[in-house]
Amino acid sequence: MRYIVQRLLALVPTIVLATLVVFLMMKLIPGDPATVIAGEYATEETLAEIREELRLNDPLPAQYARWAGDAVRGDLGDSLSSQQTVRDAIAARLPATLHVVAAALLLSLLIGVPLGFIAGWRADTKIDAAVRWFSTIGIGAPNFWIGMLLVTFFALRLGWFPAIGYRGITSGPWEAARYLLLPAIALGAASIAEMARQTRSAVLDVRNLDFVRTLRSVGLPDRTVLHHVAKNAGLTIVTVLGLQASRLLGATVIVEAVFGIPGLGSLVVDAVGQRDYPVVQGVVLVMALMVLLVNLVVDLSYRFLDPRIRR
Repeated sequence: MRYIVQRLLALVPTIVLATLVVFLMMKLIPGDPATVIAGEYATEETLAEIREELRLNDPLPAQYARWAGDAVRGDLGDSLSSQQTVRDAIAARLPATLHVVAAALLLSLLIGVPLGFIAGWRADTKIDAAVRWFSTIGIGAPNFWIGMLLVTFFALRLGWFPAIGYRGITSGPWEAARYLLLPAIALGAASIAEMARQTRSAVLDVRNLDFVRTLRSVGLPDRTVLHHVAKNAGLTIVTVLGLQASRLLGATVIVEAVFGIPGLGSLVVDAVGQRDYPVVQGVVLVMALMVLLVNLVVDLSYRFLDPRIRR
């Protein structure tokens, strides 16, 4: 418990730094939130009143301190364009993003890890060469390009899946899966390839250790030896999975645009175009918290996977 508290306290400076950087970057973007609210034909008197009401004339440190203090209490402010609370706007869009990212991570585990184990265990074979070739293509191909290919072939030509849109779990597991599969493949293609490559490297490293050669020399079946190899390669797999989860949260912006998914990515893109500072800052804060939470879970999992870290 003490370790968890220490890790949570260590996250605070990172959160403050992330929100401060985004806050300052938003102020550097050309445009005026008052103009977005009142319209480009508003008079200077009207714009001045709006700026005063929103306290946009206050010094930047005071604006950031006020926003950070409200955020700690769970108040992320109101959207400047829709007058909806930022918290409600994020809550409405968050499930779509989480579903797409979770589906992409699941594909990475179900496809990338087994491919990596097979390639590492059968190193320097045709299977290994095929996995390495797939990994190179998967990592190098842009996810928006993969998304457009998937839409063109599986949605427009074959009609197996919808081209755009999103359906939640409440619409039924099969219906939700039909809408999630193509975006999850487009988003997770690079993660599948990276998981396969890193898992292969981990298996190769463990396979050459003395204890593995001893297990094989005493005549244990490959299944038993592979079980011990998998346990020792687990740290690498968990680390890569955590890194990919963080990367997918950022990459989902492009995939949501390609497939018309109403998630956090499309929300923040619209907010940037409308100079909606509270929404952008709120989304970045939530994204940063999710990334830090993933890193915390990875750190805690190390203590269960490797007893040496516990000591």
